[in-house]
Amino acid sequence: MNILYLSKDYPPYLIGGVGVYIDEISKLLAKMGHNVYVITKTEDAPIEYMDKGVHVFRVKPKKISILNGCRSDIKGLSERLEYSFAVSEKIKELLKRCPIDIIETSEARAEAFWHYLFRKNPPLVIKLHTPETLAFALDHTPKTLDYRLIKLLEEFWIAKAVQKIGLSEEVVDLTARHFSMKLKNIPIVPNPIDIE
Repeated sequence: MNILYLSKDYPPYLIGGVGVYIDEISKLLAKMGHNVYVITKTEDAPIEYMDKGVHVFRVKPKKISILNGCRSDIKGLSERLEYSFAVSEKIKELLKRCPIDIIETSEARAEAFWHYLFRKNPPLVIKLHTPETLAFALDHTPKTLDYRLIKLLEEFWIAKAVQKIGLSEEVVDLTARHFSMKLKNIPIVPNPIDIE
């Protein structure tokens, strides 16, 4: 199977649990014989390399000039949309090189928003780890315009998935309540760990 993971976080640049999960699952699936790809972020020049059997593509966010006038008011949304633009361009390029059977990512950041805005393929799987806006709410972050737009983006992104899976029942329940969304019969897939 040809599997593509999207994660802004990937070793050696880790911020949280999603990056650790993508690192573990991608290498385990590559070890099992799957073709595994990861698109992740860089602040330097874009680069492509192999990491223990995983094809890694580092992309740099692309400035969207239409956002210039409002960037200071919607800084978080702008960052997500500009990173998503770079990710979506890399997906398009990768699809010309090889068939991708499935793309998996988290609900946070809508990392391929531009690709899936008008497309349905490859099938999109979203693993519910914890929406960023839920973490913001738990941290009592003010509900600014930026926050509200990011929340709408995350809700749109979750709805785009052909399949949703959950890290735990609790995360699925919190996500459903946070977005007032029906998330029934979501398979729970705990994070793997390489016991070797």
